[in-house]
Amino acid sequence: NKSKDEFISIASHQLRTPATGVKQYIGMLKEGFFGELSPDQANIIEKAYESNERQLHIVNDLLKVAQVDDGRIVLNPIGIDLNQLVAKSIAELETKFAEHAQTLTFKPLEGSAKVFVDVDTVRMVMENIIDNASKYTPRGRSIDVTVREKFNKGKRTVYVEVADRGVGIAEGEAVGLFKKFSRLPNELSTTVGGTGLGLYWAKKIMLLHGGDIQYRQRRGGGSIFTVLFPQEVRNVV
Repeated sequence: NKSKDEFISIASHQLRTPATGVKQYIGMLKEGFFGELSPDQANIIEKAYESNERQLHIVNDLLKVAQVDDGRIVLNPIGIDLNQLVAKSIAELETKFAEHAQTLTFKPLEGSAKVFVDVDTVRMVMENIIDNASKYTPRGRSIDVTVREKFNKGKRTVYVEVADRGVGIAEGEAVGLFKKFSRLPNELSTTVGGTGLGLYWAKKIMLLHGGDIQYRQRRGGGSIFTVLFPQEVRNVV
C-alpha cells in the first residue's frame, strides 16, 4: 500500500548515505591509505567490503523500485544500436562468466538494430536479465544472447532473447515471476542472493518504454527471457 511504499522509500534514502560512507572508509583501508594490512586484516576488510556492497545493492534496488512506483523516473529515449548496447552489457559481466566457468554466445542482429530507449535504464535491464541467467545456471554450462526481429502485419519488433541451461522455473510458478519481492524456490535459490525486485523493476521500465519482458521455459531445461523493444520514440516522464 501507499504508506508501506513511502516508508520503504524514506528508509532506503536514510540507509544509503551511511552505507556509502562506510564503503569509502573501508575502500581507503583496502588501498593502504592507513598503512599496510596483515593477511588476516586484509581478509576481514575484504569481507566487510563485500557485506557493505550487498547492503548497498539492496538499498539501491529499493530506491529504484520506489522511484518507478511513484512515477518519479524520467526516461530520455534516444536512437541507439541495440547490438552495441547488449554487447556492452555482456562486457560488464565477463568476469562473472569466467568465475562460473560459463560460456556466453552473443549473436547480434544482421542489419539495423536501431531502437529508441533511455540508454542507462535499458542497459541496467539487460544486465539484470543476463546476470540472472548466470546466477541460475550451474557452473560449466552455456548462455545464449541473441538480438532478433519479427514482423506482424507489417510492424517490425526488435527483441533480445536470453536463453540459459539453468535450473528453470517450475510449471505454474512463473505467474509470480515479475511480482514485487518475488523469490521463486529452486535448487540454487538458497545460495543466490537477491531482493526479488530486479525483474519487477526491469519489466516496469520496459513497459514504460512501450516494450515488455516475457518468459518461457526452454525445451530441454532452462529459461528464455525475451526483452521486447519499441520502434517509435516515446517521451516518458
